[in-house]
Amino acid sequence: MSADILFCFEDDPVEEAERIMRERHVQRLAALERADQHLLGIIALTALSGGGSER
Repeated sequence: MSADILFCFEDDPVEEAERIMRERHVQRLAALERADQHLLGIIALTALSGGGSER
């Protein structure tokens, strides 16, 4: 587990989310609403790269 909470904002470019995940060696990243920082969802690195299952 990571000690820091890693996140991106909903309006950040996809490339920024991917950069954060690759640099920090994590597979998932929280996506927050910029205005009030509520959690909108979780982004998976495999979803960005087109891999993974169709579940």
